[in-house]
Amino acid sequence: MLAPEWVATYQSLKRGTYLSDLGGDLKQTGVNIKNAAIADWNYTTKTPIVQQLKDRGNQLVQPQTLEQAVTMYIGSKIPNNIGTRDNLLRVSTVKVVKTELSRLQNTFDNLVESDLISKYKALDPKLKYGYTGSFKTGVVGNTSKPTFGNPINLEKFDIDFWIESDVLYKKFGPNLRADPQFRKVLAETPGFEGLKPNKEGFSIKFKPNN
Repeated sequence: MLAPEWVATYQSLKRGTYLSDLGGDLKQTGVNIKNAAIADWNYTTKTPIVQQLKDRGNQLVQPQTLEQAVTMYIGSKIPNNIGTRDNLLRVSTVKVVKTELSRLQNTFDNLVESDLISKYKALDPKLKYGYTGSFKTGVVGNTSKPTFGNPINLEKFDIDFWIESDVLYKKFGPNLRADPQFRKVLAETPGFEGLKPNKEGFSIKFKPNN
């Protein structure tokens, strides 16, 4: 399903009212900024400092704060010479990717519990596990890649899974290992069609306990 922002932009362009609509949005944004500034001033001058500190602490741990930070980081990677319409489409693309990635992460977590981790827990019940990389963060973090800083491409991606266990590290070693059985489970799961083939798409890195 397309994000509402995409639909609104497309309809505005189709009507030929994109610039006037954008002007109306900017006017409303100005009003919102003014109201926000007044509210912020009232809050700052009338709210006890102890309560302000408490409120700021609560805000920092909210999921929305992390989401805004990630969006700002991705936005900083967008070239300045890109037009306004392209910027709007790029932001909408980020939102669509984040929504789909969140859904895939939930599906993946459930599959790990049901089809993967139990056989390793049989060898070490105290193991820890997780995954890193763009499938975790939603952003390409490898500075050597030309796509560094871009949103994850869900049409061609990989999952870097890790297991922390002295027992399994001694058994399997430090090299990346494939798990063909679990890779087959992922291949048969809707949404993972863009996962790279074989070990390139899913691998396990065994690490010793810290």
